[in-house]
Amino acid sequence: MAPGDSLLCRVRQWAAVIKQIRSYSGTTNKTQVSAVWRHGWIDHITSKMMTNALEAGVAAVGYEKLGIKKGEIGTHSIRSGAAMATYLGECPVYTIIMIGRWSGGTEDGARRREKVFWVANPVQAGGER
Repeated sequence: MAPGDSLLCRVRQWAAVIKQIRSYSGTTNKTQVSAVWRHGWIDHITSKMMTNALEAGVAAVGYEKLGIKKGEIGTHSIRSGAAMATYLGECPVYTIIMIGRWSGGTEDGARRREKVFWVANPVQAGGER
């Protein structure tokens, strides 16, 4: 990530979300991050609302085209779909793992991220170029 690049920086993205929410009239430091400004007041997007929207999209496109039924999709599908789109865009897997904060299997996340970093950056690890 280039210095000043906010697109892939989770901290800067989160700050942008908070800044947007705090720009709504009537918000405080206790306003939840699910807040959106709709119809002239603060409303909150719920997990159920997101799931309903995803299911409606799947139903509209259809099982024949997607190969999944509306009951097989949920909010985790957003995260895994974003990871797949990033992979198909030829982003290195280690970057997807680090950005998504994904860990898995028997290794804890910190050890896996360190291992992935050194595999991706062998020169810094003292290895060959």
